[in-house]
Amino acid sequence: MLATLLLPTTGTARIMGYDVATDTRAVRMTMSVILGGDRGL
Repeated sequence: MLATLLLPTTGTARIMGYDVATDTRAVRMTMSVILGGDRGL
């Protein structure tokens, strides 16, 4: 959930002030999450 691959069904979570449900791009950039390649989703 924190990497925004799954959205929370209840409650909230924030990474550096960004909401993981509404600010997914900012959260991924903050955490340096890169999706893609052979093992990406």
